[in-house]
Amino acid sequence: MIKTEEIKIVKEIVVLKICDWCDKEVTKKDVIDWQEFIHINEVGGYGSVFGDGEQIKLDICQDCFYEIFYFCMKYFFHRLEE
Repeated sequence: MIKTEEIKIVKEIVVLKICDWCDKEVTKKDVIDWQEFIHINEVGGYGSVFGDGEQIKLDICQDCFYEIFYFCMKYFFHRLEE
């Protein structure tokens, strides 16, 4: 015989994304913006300019990411075409 009992599992889910640059709020209703939202969560390594073991976090919408990093992407994509 196997006896069971019911348990409830609590799970955190993301319901809102807020851009760290422009404060734009994005919900799942904004499908494209939701999917293209960029989340960076890294730890600085030995000798990092951010500091050894320092947490680096960035949540940024696609529009701000494009504005800030376009010059890098343009150069990168141009190099891919060569």
